Amino acid sequence: MAFSVVVTSVANSVGSYGLLTQVPTTSQIASWIFPPHKEAFKRTIAIVGYLNIRLVHEWQWILGHESMIFPFLLFLYTNYHFLPRHADYFNGNTWVFVIPMFLGFNIDTFMQFPEFDMKTITTNPNWDGAHNWNQNRVNETYLLLTLLCALQIAFMFTVAFRGRMSIKYCYWIAAIEVGLLCMRLFRAEHIHSR
Repeated sequence: MAFSVVVTSVANSVGSYGLLTQVPTTSQIASWIFPPHKEAFKRTIAIVGYLNIRLVHEWQWILGHESMIFPFLLFLYTNYHFLPRHADYFNGNTWVFVIPMFLGFNIDTFMQFPEFDMKTITTNPNWDGAHNWNQNRVNETYLLLTLLCALQIAFMFTVAFRGRMSIKYCYWIAAIEVGLLCMRLFRAEHIHSR
């Protein structure tokens, strides 16, 4: 079952690059919100990739739970795909989607690193915080729920881009879903518990 989730979601997301020509450049959602749909489409593909990387790690298919390689690779992936390099800070879309996603994925990535005692920084990393985060905050169920939401949002916009659904409705439904998913990450006691 797990293998089929990874294979089908990766195949669908990578295969959707062929649909990019059908994606409109932008649309007006509100007087101050103009989502760059092509960039959002690419970001959604990257989200599916991120979630699959986390799931593969969670299921220990490649690296064990205590490998320093994993958080470094995840950090590089996250900041390559989600760092708002060319964000328009006067566009509301940046504040509704781009910044929350960047912060959310970086919080999760940061939590994958072990803690070090400053006296023994080169030995004995403490993985308890990462294990606790992955078991109690962003666990397998949360990752799978987020993957389901990402795929549902992508499908919804694909339907909207074909004129079968309102892009504005899609946008606000997606904003609510992303907001609800981010709430779990942004609660202060979870972040400061490290």
